[in-house]
Amino acid sequence: MLVDYGTDTRLDHADPGQGLQFVDGEDCVGEGTADDDGCYRRAADKTVTSEFDVVTRGIVDAQNHTLLRHPTPLTPGKAYPITWSMLPQDYEFRAVTGWAWC
Repeated sequence: MLVDYGTDTRLDHADPGQGLQFVDGEDCVGEGTADDDGCYRRAADKTVTSEFDVVTRGIVDAQNHTLLRHPTPLTPGKAYPITWSMLPQDYEFRAVTGWAWC
């Protein structure tokens, strides 16, 4: 998992609306027609304050670290270089200054 740590206000992805909520009012664009008045409900971000947010996930099958079609047993205690893809997700990280890697 790729995780954004630190208490912050973020989009509420746990909500079925995926961080979107409708608010009062509507906006109209251009001239309407008989089938479409050109007006749309206003929407805003639905947020929550949390200590972390899971940005995305990736899946790795460690026994198939060499070739996907041929399992290769892993030796306990031995380090292996393994790469994997993460699922695509649009996410905006807040800029942070004055910190160091742990």
